[in-house]
Amino acid sequence: PGRISHPLEQHVFQDAPCLYIIAGTRWPVSIATIMRGLEAAEAVRRSASPLAGRIAARVFKRLHIVLPAVAALCASAQEAGNVSHPLVNTGEPIKVAFLCDDEDLAAVGMACADDDPCPIYLELSGVSALGRKLSLAGNLHGASATLYSVLLTSDDAGATWKEPVARIPGAALEQVQLFAKNAWAAGETQVPLARDPFFLITSDGGASWRREPISEDGVAGAIQGFWFDSTEHGEVIVDGGRTAAGGRYLLYESHTGGENWSAVSKTGQMPRLRRAPSPDEVDYRIDGDGKTRAFVVEKREGVAWARIAAFAVQVASCGTRHLPPPVEQTQPPEPAQEQPQTAEPPTQPAHPQSQPERPARSTPPESHR
Repeated sequence: PGRISHPLEQHVFQDAPCLYIIAGTRWPVSIATIMRGLEAAEAVRRSASPLAGRIAARVFKRLHIVLPAVAALCASAQEAGNVSHPLVNTGEPIKVAFLCDDEDLAAVGMACADDDPCPIYLELSGVSALGRKLSLAGNLHGASATLYSVLLTSDDAGATWKEPVARIPGAALEQVQLFAKNAWAAGETQVPLARDPFFLITSDGGASWRREPISEDGVAGAIQGFWFDSTEHGEVIVDGGRTAAGGRYLLYESHTGGENWSAVSKTGQMPRLRRAPSPDEVDYRIDGDGKTRAFVVEKREGVAWARIAAFAVQVASCGTRHLPPPVEQTQPPEPAQEQPQTAEPPTQPAHPQSQPERPARSTPPESHR
């Protein structure tokens, strides 16, 4: 009964499989947006014709039961890291999905508005390859704060990409390494300061991931580098900062595939990771392309480098979130009162009885896109 106007955010949502496409358009709409649209639609439904109102009521009743349930399933799957929408490599820079969430932005001190939006950037800092498998480590951040960690993987030499594990708020991943069915991605919490370095670990080819801290007691600092020379043995260097007592660089060692770590040394000079390849020996790298404003993943081919995939640096621009204004409920016009008939016909032809003026339909608010 009438057109319903609701906001269609211009963002690409993180929970992409939990989106719906409005019929006749190409705009992705989240379940929350659909629910807000239903709230506005119900207000119109109340002022609609009785028949249309009864039909709409049945539809809305079912949707109000189904959509929250679907939203809950999507949310639980997202938390478990099972929701991953493949990103297709078309040759153009790939844009990683990002949802502008007011609470998450405010948590890191970002205040965004339509006239002063907050750009959101992707940073890629590590790459590893094994056969046709590729992994990228990085983060999503604003101009002055880190928002989420990002881990991207490909099983088809870069043709498609996915996020196999849920993003960690306020954290960044610095490096990743593939080794047989094992893989490690190392990072740290960066909000408000670099601290509590950790590993994301898989031992089943990426089907499942778990998070393991380097130190149970917590430690200040960021991952400087790591290397595993087997599925069990590895070393990691943590940069504790210039003011760290006893030495800036901490060297840890693991004999359990990254499950547990023990401190080896603490020095003022950065130690060397034993058996780790030198930068000149790597076959994959991440470079920057200023023309397209993208990170480029490249593979060594002799003395040249071949492009595998590119990822856009800016992934979103967050402004003020808008909700639809309440729809005014208009009362239906009262039926016209019939005029009593006179005994004698009028000498002049009777003018047609004028209809009561219909209240003007309120124009739906324009969608904020």
